[in-house]
Amino acid sequence: MELKSLKSKLIVVIGLLTIFICISLGIMAYLNTSVIIRAEIEERVLEKADDVGQLVRSRLDTRI
Repeated sequence: MELKSLKSKLIVVIGLLTIFICISLGIMAYLNTSVIIRAEIEERVLEKADDVGQLVRSRLDTRI
């Protein structure tokens, strides 16, 4: 009976440890990805703002 109890305890501990590790890795991946995506979006927005500024300048130059 004790062996079965020990076996059950080991299964529960290993299962909980596995779940904890998976959740931790998922959170780390999410945080890293969100930082990368935010940096990429900021870079793209600045590029688009520059493109729009150049377009407006060229349109104004042709009208003047």
